[in-house]
Amino acid sequence: MGNLNEFNQRLELRDATGHTVGFLVPSLANPDLATECDRLRAELAQVRTERDECREALHALIQEHPFFAPQRLMELAKNGLTLRQIIDQIEPIIHGQPHG
Repeated sequence: MGNLNEFNQRLELRDATGHTVGFLVPSLANPDLATECDRLRAELAQVRTERDECREALHALIQEHPFFAPQRLMELAKNGLTLRQIIDQIEPIIHGQPHG
């Protein structure tokens, strides 16, 4: 199956009995449309790269912070916390305050 985002795919036309009666082969005759499609594809690739970089940075920060240390997470899983306790511990992280 082809890429659903491609506009140059052939369309097969059939009659009521299912016999092929022809093909429609679209063309991007409008160079502005083709250029815009290319620009948007490039922009999408850039946004995906930025998303991946942000995800990696977030994972690195989480691994470095004591709140997310494996023993701390096991303790939380065992004993649990209320939503308020979780918020109280995460707010300083969000606001860049030292952790303690």
